[in-house]
Amino acid sequence: MEKEFDIVEIGQAEADAVEAFVEGVWAEMPEKDWFAVDKGYVREMLTSGKALAWKAVERGGDAVAAVCIVVVPGLDDENLGLQLGMETLELLRVAHMDIVAVSPCFRGCGLQQRLMQEAEGVLCRRGFRHLLCTAHPKNVYSCRNMERLGYRSVWEGLKYGGLPRRIYAKTL
Repeated sequence: MEKEFDIVEIGQAEADAVEAFVEGVWAEMPEKDWFAVDKGYVREMLTSGKALAWKAVERGGDAVAAVCIVVVPGLDDENLGLQLGMETLELLRVAHMDIVAVSPCFRGCGLQQRLMQEAEGVLCRRGFRHLLCTAHPKNVYSCRNMERLGYRSVWEGLKYGGLPRRIYAKTL
């Protein structure tokens, strides 16, 4: 029987639990540089109001299976649109599909795609036009998922302190 999941928006009060979940997923990853998250980053983004987030919860249970965190960078220096030469007004319409973390026991259930589709719908309704994200070029799973969702690779180089990354973009 196929597992069923509910997608639920995450509030600021859950910041510590979400950060612990993301750190737990990272700890299980064999290739640590595929997933760059600084200590305290998730909590800071969620409590500052710079992020929107969702979780997938297996229906009939309360365990979190996956989370998706979207950061709205505004005119911050971290806005990936700067790397792409976007004009100021367009930078304000950028959202970063920043983190999708799936618990190892729920991989293969399509949760990255489901969470990102949920986020895209909300972002579209809120007037965002440019969805950007990064992936390690050797992380074929994330790269393939991004391409299936209609994102295209638009830049490749070093980010986040010298880690290889591709920037993927999708226009709504």
